Amino acid sequence: MNPIAPGSVDPLPCSDYTVAVDGRPVAVHRARSCRAPWPFRVFKAGERPDIKLARPDAKAGPAQIAEAGNAPYAFASFPAAGPVEVEITSARPLDKVQVRPAGAAIVKRVDTHSLTLTLPGPTKLSLEPDGRHGGLLLFADPPETDIPDAGDPKVRFFGPGVHRTGVIELKDGETLYLAPGAVVEGGISLKRAKNVRILGRGILCGDAWGWRAGPQPHMAMLNESENIRIEGIVLLACRNVAIRNVKICGGKNLNDDGLNPCSSSDVLIEDCFIRTQDDNISIKAHCDDRRPCERIEIRNGLHWSDLSRILMVGPESHADRIGDIRLHDCEVLYLGPPINKAGFGDWDGCAPFVCIEAGEDCRMEQIAIENVKVHVDTDRDGKDVILIEPTVNAFMKRQTMGDIRDVCFRNIAFVGEPCQPTIRLWGKDTAHTVGRVRFENVTLFGQTLTAGYPGLTVGAHTANITFGNGRK
Repeated sequence: MNPIAPGSVDPLPCSDYTVAVDGRPVAVHRARSCRAPWPFRVFKAGERPDIKLARPDAKAGPAQIAEAGNAPYAFASFPAAGPVEVEITSARPLDKVQVRPAGAAIVKRVDTHSLTLTLPGPTKLSLEPDGRHGGLLLFADPPETDIPDAGDPKVRFFGPGVHRTGVIELKDGETLYLAPGAVVEGGISLKRAKNVRILGRGILCGDAWGWRAGPQPHMAMLNESENIRIEGIVLLACRNVAIRNVKICGGKNLNDDGLNPCSSSDVLIEDCFIRTQDDNISIKAHCDDRRPCERIEIRNGLHWSDLSRILMVGPESHADRIGDIRLHDCEVLYLGPPINKAGFGDWDGCAPFVCIEAGEDCRMEQIAIENVKVHVDTDRDGKDVILIEPTVNAFMKRQTMGDIRDVCFRNIAFVGEPCQPTIRLWGKDTAHTVGRVRFENVTLFGQTLTAGYPGLTVGAHTANITFGNGRK
């Protein structure tokens, strides 16, 4: 099941776990994240000319000064048309392992160094012997029903084995297929392409490179493209894109956003697992024609950010409108700690579950967050889980603020050991406001959020904030 081809050297070897599905061995791969002490710091421009900042004209920014990935973890994927039995062994103690999401698998047997699970069919699981560090991710996929013909001239077909490709440029009507057992070390690029498919159960791998040091700045870059069915990472200026059953095992490098629909419309992100160091999903706008970024739906996902946000809207928002955004029926396994507690020097940031920051004269509106469970650590005490405000930062084309309205949080449960995280809604002036934000059945550790919650801040130029009972 998903083996590396004979004779190939697996670039992602992992000996921490062995996995068998219905008695057959499955390849286990290594991924890398970071844990304190974080191997990063903030540099001023010119302080380290050998290290690139996020933008050449930035006054300061995060930069990588040591090889990251000091917190390895593991993942394995396999097909599951129906119920399957999964046997896991490890030199690590497994008798206290936590399986999440809760109820997604039946634990049949647990010994000190072995574990047997029954999965009902396709599902995604996190097995955690030691919290967020060093765990095993299991991706049980539905069977493939759309395997292209390797001999078709419109198909780029990568079979089992390791392939070092550089940048793969896809044209109109082409299909890129990564077969089970394929590890493709390279990048994907689309420029003004239509009707492109990126399919398969293989791995697109960027582990060989450091921060912004690969064959292109991001593993997958889609520019001015439409009608795309994709397994990919970064989206820029696209229309009619469906991203399903993508598993992103990131976290090694800073600025490793998971999926970024930028200046894009009609995007569906469905049934994905996303683990990153930086934002899981970041919705932005960059195009000079200020085209809207709208009709983006994220659903049925598992999310994990080691250091940053789950959903970021803005602040790079060079558009007249960003709106009609809906994230629903998801679970957040881990929400990263506040950045200013993580050893980043004077870079004072925050890592809320949802952050909406409007700039560049953009109107952000019609944003709904619904039916989400968020696991919160106690380090969230006194720190944001929701932040909504107009803002300006150094990455904007236009150094002006925007405004935000019509945002709804419905059926959101923050769970874990009780603490008092903060929620901030903050308009800036009469032209850059926050308005019509509604909270319905939002609970923090079992207590319903109301206007009297001590951690809620509603600033000036912020109006029409309502709760489930209709009271302001």
